Amino acid sequence: MLGDFLSILKLPKVTDEHLAELKRDLSREELLTVVKNLPRNITLSSDGLPSKFYHTYAEMWADKLIEVFTKAMTLGQLLQSMREATTVMLLKQDRDSGTLRSYRSLSMINRRVKDSDMDVALFALDIKKAVVTVD
Repeated sequence: MLGDFLSILKLPKVTDEHLAELKRDLSREELLTVVKNLPRNITLSSDGLPSKFYHTYAEMWADKLIEVFTKAMTLGQLLQSMREATTVMLLKQDRDSGTLRSYRSLSMINRRVKDSDMDVALFALDIKKAVVTVD
């Protein structure tokens, strides 16, 4: 049924040129542009680091992050730690706790270190050594 519906639509086709553009590696400039446009003064994930951290140290970790994204593209899937999330149900103010509609869900991406992410963790330790001082 869905196939019949899709067959009557005049959907645009991806050209070879567009496909090549989609398959190319992420550039450093593109990554830095994305980081520059991240919302400020919020924590983006459960790693606890505010977006200001990413803004401040983007130049330092950009190459390593590009490696992670390239690896994910090569594998054809996100790394395991990028696919995991923790979901919590928050009771809305002045609502009955016995009713499902009284809750809203909040999902946060987990930042656990797995085997494939170890190089990113080691790189983060290098950043920590550069940022944290005895003073």
